[in-house]
Amino acid sequence: MAHVAQYVFDPKYPRQVTRQN
Repeated sequence: MAHVAQYVFDPKYPRQVTRQN
């Protein structure tokens, strides 16, 4: 889940993309 946290913190990756992933 560490990767997911990075995506959420990273402004380049919006939450929508994280949800789909």
